[in-house]
Amino acid sequence: MENYRATIVRIQKTVPATLYHYCPTGKLRYLLEPGADLNLRYLSYQGDRTEYRFGARLLCDYIRGKGSRYRPVGDVIESRLVDNIGCVGQKTLASTIPLTFSLTERCDSAYHYEEYCQGNGGAIAFNQALLEQACDAVKTERALRLIRCYYEGLNKTEIDAICDAFWLDQFENVERLVDSCYQDEEAGRRVLVAICMIAPHFKRRKFSNDNEWRIVMVASGLEGIDDDGFRASGVRDCTLHGDLVDLMTGVVVPRSETQINVMKELSRFALQQRNRDFKIWV
Repeated sequence: MENYRATIVRIQKTVPATLYHYCPTGKLRYLLEPGADLNLRYLSYQGDRTEYRFGARLLCDYIRGKGSRYRPVGDVIESRLVDNIGCVGQKTLASTIPLTFSLTERCDSAYHYEEYCQGNGGAIAFNQALLEQACDAVKTERALRLIRCYYEGLNKTEIDAICDAFWLDQFENVERLVDSCYQDEEAGRRVLVAICMIAPHFKRRKFSNDNEWRIVMVASGLEGIDDDGFRASGVRDCTLHGDLVDLMTGVVVPRSETQINVMKELSRFALQQRNRDFKIWV
């Protein structure tokens, strides 16, 4: 995946200083507790399931577009991966499905608030530089990566560049699949893992206002994986003071008459966990 990584570095747009994670009140409380873990979950258990399928299909279409010799490869991969994304709870594809933690550049997203907070929650503001440092510092075989989402129709140049890099990296494996009549399991696994790493980058144009980012980890095996995801406890050990809460700079509390008292209480709770520079935006 050398060409893929080099391409991402080349096309990556400036990362904003702050990224926001929307969540309901219960999770907000948990993440503000000292010692909280960053819990990554299967994309198929999130609202992004169709988006992940979209990204995987886009790469399968790219393979098919390389000519008649490669069309069956795209078909086989799609049948094994895209059509089974909803089955990871049974560990059908747990060795390749990515686990994610979603963020956005927007602190005032009505869509994210309704979608992820169920009308009662808020957004945690993460310091991007500290968050990225924490991800980089997790030295395990399941490395964490902070990636940007690119949108169909708006980021064609970037999407084309990533697809081209995928082809350069995986051409030999695709050839091995063709020559073996799709029986070369190692080549197939490498192509699947590559698609799993790349697919979370791609989203439909209708979500372009979300400006999303993701922390992604592709599982390399079943160890440490359960039906809900993987608890990436290594992250908290990489922060300055040993806490996930030290990556945060504040909490965004949407105004709402139905939850204003709850949010006031939550704001007080948040302030107790932080130094005087921690901010509450209402």
